Amino acid sequence: MKFVSYAQNYEDLVLWRALGDVEEGFYIDIGASDPKFHSVTHAFYERGWHGVNVEPIQQQHALLMEQRVRDININALVGHIPGIALFYEFSSLGLSTMNESVARRHVENGLPYRTLSLPIVTLASICVMRGDQQVHFLKIDVEGAEREVLLGMDFNACRPWIVIVEATEPMGKHVTKDNWEDILTSQDYKFAYFDGLNCYYVAAEHDRLIEKLALAPNVFDDFIKIDELTLQTQAEKWRLELVETMAAYERARDWLQQLDDAIGRLEKQLGQERKFKAESEHRYQQMATSLNEVQRVLARSADDVRRRTAEVEELERRLQ
Repeated sequence: MKFVSYAQNYEDLVLWRALGDVEEGFYIDIGASDPKFHSVTHAFYERGWHGVNVEPIQQQHALLMEQRVRDININALVGHIPGIALFYEFSSLGLSTMNESVARRHVENGLPYRTLSLPIVTLASICVMRGDQQVHFLKIDVEGAEREVLLGMDFNACRPWIVIVEATEPMGKHVTKDNWEDILTSQDYKFAYFDGLNCYYVAAEHDRLIEKLALAPNVFDDFIKIDELTLQTQAEKWRLELVETMAAYERARDWLQQLDDAIGRLEKQLGQERKFKAESEHRYQQMATSLNEVQRVLARSADDVRRRTAEVEELERRLQ
């Protein structure tokens, strides 16, 4: 069965290649956004995994609460110390940020936004929620606030096997890993792979995973993108609808042929009836003509009878 990738840049496929043999694994998703659209964790959730999702946008958090019932879903920001911070919420998914300079660039581009004050939690406090569960991967997508998030992590108490961090500037290709990579490397995490959008790091004690991560998605992964699957499903639905429409057309054509045959029989019968009526009318006219002739003959005969009767009466009178 093909692996269905929901993530924006095949992140779930790359992670699954490395972690597919883990049953009921655990993830932490910082900046989870939608529970399915461009989600790095949805494919894992479908396979029995669970974890913690942190999403500051209320609407997206509500969807996570509704669709990710096995997960812990947190509506907050993540930073290096607990507190309250301004959050710049933009209408387009994937652009909201707690980084003021990033928000300013979006505003200069004419993007509408609103400012909210939201609580800050730390990665260290989030990791406490896992209990004794091993964290198999940590994903960070926070639009320019990566360093603040990583500074709030206690890598001695919690060591995710794999850390994946969005490593380009928001809405751009410029690589920003130099702003925060030292935090990971100082905690004995090794760089494994850059996919053009994200950087993947592996804990040194799990460095066997590096060779599984360091490959671009390829034909041997036997996967399909959710967009392609959706199109295929829609195309199959349309195909079945077309088959049903063609079947209905054939049934309608057969019915129309039967109706046409019935009309032909009726027209034939009507023609016969019209012919019979015409013949009957002709015979009636003939009979009427004959009757008139008989009536004329009878009238003449009556006149003869009256004349003869008068002659007989005259003879009898004369005889008397």
